Amino acid sequence: MTETILEKTEGRVSYHDSVEEMLKRIREDGLSNAFDRWIDQEKIRCKFCLQGLSCQLCTHGPCRISEKAEISRGVCGIEADAMTMRNILMRNIMGAGTYGHHAYQAFRSLKSTGRGQNPLFTDRYG
Repeated sequence: MTETILEKTEGRVSYHDSVEEMLKRIREDGLSNAFDRWIDQEKIRCKFCLQGLSCQLCTHGPCRISEKAEISRGVCGIEADAMTMRNILMRNIMGAGTYGHHAYQAFRSLKSTGRGQNPLFTDRYG
């Protein structure tokens, strides 16, 4: 019987053995990594932030929405669902902007390599 994905990832950070090997080497070298930093942050995460019910976009914040405290809106009037969606949207926009920059840099490198102008390529091969 073959191992399921859930069985293989038990106690691991990734399904892929190469990621596990990389993480092992990073830890052996005493270097910092995103997986261990995530675990450290988990200990101190705010329940409002985990639920997406915290907003820090303006100078009137941070706002937190709490049914227990009977606070259903932020200072600007935003409700829980809209605050959560806005937080998700902002993070997606930031991620897309970051990866867009990486894609542009890769494009520039490939283009200059095609023209024989990439210093890394010409120094090694040319």
